[in-house]
Amino acid sequence: TKWTSVAQEPPIRRLRTDNEDETARKKALEDEIKAWFPDGATLTLKSLTGDATAEPNLTATYDVVLPNIVSGAGSRVLVPLSVFRTNDKNPFAPTTRKHVIYFSYPHTEQDVVKLTLPEGMSAVTIPQTEELKGGVLGYTAKTMRKGNEVTYTRDANVNVMFIPVDNYPQLRNFFNAMATADAQQLVLNASTKPSGASQ
Repeated sequence: TKWTSVAQEPPIRRLRTDNEDETARKKALEDEIKAWFPDGATLTLKSLTGDATAEPNLTATYDVVLPNIVSGAGSRVLVPLSVFRTNDKNPFAPTTRKHVIYFSYPHTEQDVVKLTLPEGMSAVTIPQTEELKGGVLGYTAKTMRKGNEVTYTRDANVNVMFIPVDNYPQLRNFFNAMATADAQQLVLNASTKPSGASQ
């Protein structure tokens, strides 16, 4: 996943952990990333750059194991592709709001998930492309298949810091629609060989 916020996010992370040692900084980052995934996820840090320097980018590479993330019945298997949003909750679930909506800074989030289908599995239903436009808000999710590889790309952007409370219903509708789009799943089918076929 990639977060772009006019170089705001890395300095803010550094300020939060400025007085901590390297081990504590790595632990704080791991806890933040682990919260993206379902309970039981395990992370192994492979590399980390930019966490304690003035570099504009902070890059972390992890190996992640996500147990029990798929579900299914019979030969069908359901696979969520928006894995970085598994634990997301709609921040604008209440039907009414009394105060102005404030975002710390304009930002863009981009997630790219590549799935290589196991031998014997085929994709029978691929999530539809979703594109939402809400003026200063934008969202696009696309799923492409090429051979046995499925690539899911999700882009979401907030190009504003303040939204008047009068515009809350539109904001709430946008985030509800985004949550619905994120919940789409890839449907796989286990191929079966005819009876008597050679192994």
